[in-house]
Amino acid sequence: MEEAARVHVQPAGLAYARRQPENTALYRVVQQHLLTFEQWTDEDSARTLPKFVTEELHKYLDCGILARGFAHLYCDECGEHHVVAFSCKARAVCPSCLGRRMNEGAANLVDHVLPDVPIRQFVLTLPFPLRFPLAFDGKLLGQVLRIFTDTVAGWYRARHAERGLPAGETGAVTAIQRANSDLRLNPHFHTLFLDGVYGPDRDSQGRMFHPATAPTQTDIEQLVGRASRRILRFLQGRGVITLVTAPGDGEVTMVPDETMAEQDPLLARLLAAATVGAAPAGPATRRQPIRIVLDPTIVPSGKAISAPAPTPSTCRPPHASSPTTNPAAKD
Repeated sequence: MEEAARVHVQPAGLAYARRQPENTALYRVVQQHLLTFEQWTDEDSARTLPKFVTEELHKYLDCGILARGFAHLYCDECGEHHVVAFSCKARAVCPSCLGRRMNEGAANLVDHVLPDVPIRQFVLTLPFPLRFPLAFDGKLLGQVLRIFTDTVAGWYRARHAERGLPAGETGAVTAIQRANSDLRLNPHFHTLFLDGVYGPDRDSQGRMFHPATAPTQTDIEQLVGRASRRILRFLQGRGVITLVTAPGDGEVTMVPDETMAEQDPLLARLLAAATVGAAPAGPATRRQPIRIVLDPTIVPSGKAISAPAPTPSTCRPPHASSPTTNPAAKD
């Protein structure tokens, strides 16, 4: 008997659709201007752009393009099949790979890392004089992060001890962001802390979580002051900054170490320009930057609006949000 023809039934629900990066505005801009961008040469050092910059952009142009390689996926049960283009797995430019990595990281934290306890987010931002040296030196940035997390963890332990409870430990995980919403270089920390301390349980046979009480404004100000003093003292001891006290009013300003840029002058200039939102090279360096002001009382004009240069300041305080519950927690 002739075998009956196999009927493939299209499964109901969501269907796979290939993303088409080649049709996006970002892809077209990079594709059109990348070769010109690569030919840029620094007038002072005759160097071109760092290799990691151009490689990242070239990988992005290959991401999601079937002509650059793909996998053929086939389901034996339903007969459905698709071709899926390879991804670049880049970390700076590609919106698709960045979004996938962000979602996978969040899912891993919720499912396998963060316990079912209250979570509090701390965001530490830094003043302009510190943004360039910390962006330039990744190891230095990590050391500042360790000082910050140690300070907050010690604050949790001290508040725990004030309640007469046995000594315990807390935990945290940090995401380092290197840019703000307008893409200016701004390394800052988003740190999720367990909003409390793990300590011995009532019979000392195991460990239990002791939630912390909500901090007051005074608590946050004291925490900010301690973190700021520790970070500035560390950076001053490393020679990264010099604290200068103005005569009269006693205002303390930070003077960054300019010799750090001598290690790689080109990269230093690119980072410095990215910090203030200025173009590092090309015709745009001869034009005043345009600032978009969201003030309804200002009458729009066709002229460029210049903004004052940033002035040195002390460390901006971390902002503590209200304690939030782990998304995986049950009601």
